[in-house]
Amino acid sequence: WGGTAPGGFDCSGLLKYVYGLHGIDLPRVSNQQANYGKRVGLDALQPGDLLAIYNSPRNIGADHIGIWAGDNYIIEAPRPGLAVRKRKLGANEGGWYGVQLNI
Repeated sequence: WGGTAPGGFDCSGLLKYVYGLHGIDLPRVSNQQANYGKRVGLDALQPGDLLAIYNSPRNIGADHIGIWAGDNYIIEAPRPGLAVRKRKLGANEGGWYGVQLNI
């Protein structure tokens, strides 16, 4: 947890790094990133938007975040020990919402 560079990303560190490469300075943690833009439904998301997932009360607003890749796929840094990956969004993961950035 807490990784912000290649070789060690957590979910929000990955987004901060990737968007930073494109001149977008996201906040550091997932719940702040989830509030950085406009909340929308999955049907309104475009590739490159954020997908916030909340499964616990630990981080009000989001406890996991990834990049919407389209066609129900996200790009994420899942947890320690697993590499950054692209995967299909599961139906039973808890709540989620899209975030279109204020850029």
